[in-house]
Amino acid sequence: FYYLDAYFALQKQFKKYSVSSKWDGAVIEDCDWKPAMAHKLKAKAKDAACPKKSEVATLFRAKGLASKPNWDELPPTPEGAHADALAECPVYSVAPALLKEASCHFGSEKK
Repeated sequence: FYYLDAYFALQKQFKKYSVSSKWDGAVIEDCDWKPAMAHKLKAKAKDAACPKKSEVATLFRAKGLASKPNWDELPPTPEGAHADALAECPVYSVAPALLKEASCHFGSEKK
């Protein structure tokens, strides 16, 4: 087994950048933390937006898809989606830090 040149080129680029362990990302356990407390981005991020129906229709035509885009209704549930392992929700546990963060927002939605 030997590594290809692409591996070493990727490794060189990866080692060129590093993230400090003191990075000031979200402190999820702190209910008073606000996004404004995080490090500012170097460049303004463009707000995400859904494509227009005309853009999606153009994309469908370009890809040769026979169906027309329809966002007004959900597609039917696929056959077998309620059988075997898909019949029940998976059992999982929530990390204590995430549970605490979620409790910060419980009941905070405006009705």
